[in-house]
Amino acid sequence: VVDDFDMINFSIDRDRHILMRYIKEAQKIHPGLKIWASPWCPPAWMKTNNHYASEYDNSPVNHNGLPQKRALELPTTGFKMQPGYLDAYALYFTKFVQAYEKEGIKIEAVNIQNEPCSTQKYASCTWRPEDMAYFIGKFLGPKFE
Repeated sequence: VVDDFDMINFSIDRDRHILMRYIKEAQKIHPGLKIWASPWCPPAWMKTNNHYASEYDNSPVNHNGLPQKRALELPTTGFKMQPGYLDAYALYFTKFVQAYEKEGIKIEAVNIQNEPCSTQKYASCTWRPEDMAYFIGKFLGPKFE
């Protein structure tokens, strides 16, 4: 939900229907299985281009619908680096880990971004190393202390 800084509408319902079934079956086979999580991208409203993708799809169909002028270029951070967005994203991670824990799935570690140095035509977000370190050190890390 756009501008849900307090994560009032946060939900893992989609995960419950598919992903969690696979995780729980794997845990039955290997009870000591350690799970880590990494998002493909933050919610689009938290990104500078307000779109799930980062790269323009120049195919005739333009499958992702991202206008070329809103494509991200490297090296750049595609996340809105204002404190309100950073705090909301840290809360997003916290709620995710807590929600999985309630479902019996302990998340051992999180990685804040899958492929942070790569623009993609699918869900993705670029992060400069210094911005990633700032987010983890000042916002995400303290939520997990």
